[in-house]
Amino acid sequence: MTPTRKETPDLLGEILGSKPVISAPAEVREAQPASAVVAAPPEPVEVPGEPAAGSKPRAARKPASQPAETPAPQSASAPEPAPPPAEAVGKVKATFYLSQEALDALEGGQLQLRRLARPKQRTQVSKSLIVEQALLIALRELTDRQDESQLAAMLVSQ
Repeated sequence: MTPTRKETPDLLGEILGSKPVISAPAEVREAQPASAVVAAPPEPVEVPGEPAAGSKPRAARKPASQPAETPAPQSASAPEPAPPPAEAVGKVKATFYLSQEALDALEGGQLQLRRLARPKQRTQVSKSLIVEQALLIALRELTDRQDESQLAAMLVSQ
């Protein structure tokens, strides 16, 4: 004679308020293969501010550019936050898409400029600084030479 095993209580189901999935006596459950017992999927829960289940989520809108933020002062017991980098003061954050080729060229250019720079200047050569200076150079040339500039020749068909 095999000893009958006491049924394990469904504590999590009781806490969450769901009904136990298996309600047959232990003897019947042991006779069924494990694949025969299937739990029903949980019902979706509606969260305020979130799109309803099955509805198409709305894309979040981001501003084209946003001012660089300085951290708010914290209490005296908290460590002092690091100041923003000198190059970020008075700047705004802007996001643009670049081709993989342009991104690889930017990273290669940064490495090359860091090798050319004196040791104390190497950390100041950032991708943001390179992009900003290259953009200003190209736009100054566009202003000076107009349709004869390199930028106009590449972007505007004559």
